[in-house]
Amino acid sequence: MADARRYHRLPSPFRMKRGGELIGAQLAYETWGTLSPHVDNAVLILPGLSPSAHAASGPYDSSDGWWEAIIGPGKAIDTERWFVICVNSLGSCKGSTGPASHDPTSGRPYAIEFPELTLEDAANANQCLIDALGIARLACLVGCSMGGMTTLAQMLLHPNCTRAHISISTAPQAQPFAIAIRSLQREAIRLDPNWNNGAYDDTHYPEAGMRIARKLGVITYRSALEWSGRFSRIRLDSGARDEDPFAFE
Repeated sequence: MADARRYHRLPSPFRMKRGGELIGAQLAYETWGTLSPHVDNAVLILPGLSPSAHAASGPYDSSDGWWEAIIGPGKAIDTERWFVICVNSLGSCKGSTGPASHDPTSGRPYAIEFPELTLEDAANANQCLIDALGIARLACLVGCSMGGMTTLAQMLLHPNCTRAHISISTAPQAQPFAIAIRSLQREAIRLDPNWNNGAYDDTHYPEAGMRIARKLGVITYRSALEWSGRFSRIRLDSGARDEDPFAFE
C-alpha cells in the first residue's frame, strides 16, 4: 500500500517559542479533494499529538483513517466540496519532526533534547504549510483534542487565517486537575526502569510506565456521569451469586 503522506520543509532554523530551534524540520500531511480555482475551499484538520495525518482513506492509501466516518464523499466533511488537509503535528513522530527524529547537528535522535514544544510552535508550523500551499485564508480550521487548542493559537497568532473554526473535545487552557494528572503520567514513565533518562530506543523503552500513563489519561477522558452510565453496578440475584461468585462480560 502506498504512503499518501506529503512533506513540507519548514524554514530552517525553525525557532521555538521557549528557546531552541530545529534544523531541517518537516511536517507530514495528507490531502483529499481538489483545491478550487478561487482557492477558497480549504479545510485544515489538526488532530491531537498522537494521531497521524491519515484521517481518511484515499486513492493512494485505501486503509481506513482515524476519522473515516467523518471525511469523504458525501460525509460531514465532504471531499467532493472541500479540499481537506490533515497535518501530523510538529513534535509528533508519525512523519513530522519530533523527539524520535535525528538531530542533524549530532546525528542522533533528539530524544530528551528535543526543544520544549508549545501550541504556538505547532500553530506556526501549520501556518507555514498553508502559506506554502498558496492558501491565503482557510474555509475552516478544525481541531480535535490538543489540535483544538492549536486552532485557537493559530487564530490568535495569524488573524484572518480562517473564515470559521470548529474545536472538538478541547479547551482554551488546561485546568488544574488535568495538569495534576499529566504530572502523574510523566512520573509513571520516568519511574520505569527503561526510562534511562530519556535515552531509550525502540527495543528497550518504558512500556510499563507508558501503559500506566495511558490508563490514567483514558480515565480522564470520561466524566463521572459516563462512567456511571457505562459501568454502573448491577445487583445480582443472591442465588446466582452463591452458585457462581464470578461475573463474566
